[in-house]
Amino acid sequence: MDRPYTIDHLDHIVLRVRDLERAEAFYAAIGGEVCIRRPENVSLQMSVDTRVTLKPEAGYEPPSVSSVDHLNFAVNADDINKVAAYLQSLGLDAEVETNPHSSPSVRMTDPDNNVVEIRLNGVDAAAHQPGGLRRAEA
Repeated sequence: MDRPYTIDHLDHIVLRVRDLERAEAFYAAIGGEVCIRRPENVSLQMSVDTRVTLKPEAGYEPPSVSSVDHLNFAVNADDINKVAAYLQSLGLDAEVETNPHSSPSVRMTDPDNNVVEIRLNGVDAAAHQPGGLRRAEA
């Protein structure tokens, strides 16, 4: 049987957090806007197609190694150094990657030690990876 659908985009990711206010402030600082607020979680719209939902959990301690390596947000900007300077001006530990694997990027950690990467939009990262395949032209 053929699959009767194609995946359009990642709708959202849910992150467990220790301190909801601190986590919300971090994701708002990098560009998210609260779109849903419930007693049990808060969702921030990061782009037209992407949401991050923060779910506070009493006693939650981030694992030393997570199954999620990092979150990656593509941004429209001309200079990754300006992106890093802006994030640093907000008190975030953003560092420009010295050896990015696709396009210029900045990495930092959120309050619960999740690694967050912000990279310049426009480069098809898969095409630059060993064994990567280029997307079919539309």
